[in-house]
Amino acid sequence: MKDIVIFGASVYGKRAMYSLDDREYRVVAFIDNNKKKQGTRVAGIPVLAPEEIGRIAFDLVVISVAIYEEDMRIQLASLGVPNHKIAVYQPHSGGVFWQDFRYAILRACIDEIIRNNVEGNLAELGVYKGEFAQNLNKFMPDRKLYLFDTFEGFDVRDKHEYDNDMLNAHAFRDTSTTLVLSKMVKPENVIIRKGYFPETAAGLNERFCFVSLDADLYQPILNGLEYFYPRLGHGGYIFVHDFDSLIWTGVKAAVLDYCSKNRISYVPILDRGGSVIITK
Repeated sequence: MKDIVIFGASVYGKRAMYSLDDREYRVVAFIDNNKKKQGTRVAGIPVLAPEEIGRIAFDLVVISVAIYEEDMRIQLASLGVPNHKIAVYQPHSGGVFWQDFRYAILRACIDEIIRNNVEGNLAELGVYKGEFAQNLNKFMPDRKLYLFDTFEGFDVRDKHEYDNDMLNAHAFRDTSTTLVLSKMVKPENVIIRKGYFPETAAGLNERFCFVSLDADLYQPILNGLEYFYPRLGHGGYIFVHDFDSLIWTGVKAAVLDYCSKNRISYVPILDRGGSVIITK
């Protein structure tokens, strides 16, 4: 685990923090030249004056705003920070592994759910190996997390004109419920619903504050929207992965069909999967 100090306690600093994989990096402090920010906190992390960096044990200082890199490097050097201990928030740079932008936006949305006391539990349709789901369980561990997946790849019942070439019988089969549960920090709050959706939602009487739809194909995405959106709490979010994908074209078609029919707006985000966010 590497201890990180982030230079810049603005929205850029928060984005940098939320883009770090917290299994490898721990943010111990922000530093900022703005005296009004010093002594405050960002997401629970203290904001200090740059001159206080000498009393912090750290492995790396991350400059959160690249356009100020030169000036910030000079200032850090004057405070005794060696150049090899400085990185800049730029994906795939500085020897730091930056997560997909979707994870940073997830953290920001969870902050809003907590701040606004949005009621409901969490769900994901299309879990695969649980990489995204583990973040839901980690950052909202006291809420139930429902995981819907066949855990055996695609179901032939989802064959659709948009997806005829994508129904690879062997895709996404290399997973298991045991593997997914092993990644959870609070597995006792994780409810696995294995099988064909929406059949696996039968008898469930829940409201949701956050839903991830990552099922790749037209029919399960449409089924997911039809099931979860009416059950989404006010102020909740639905993330739909692969909306702007050139491969999974059924995803965009399903979102457009559902949102057009129900007069619902969405926000595209430029993560690696070209996701969209739907809120209520």
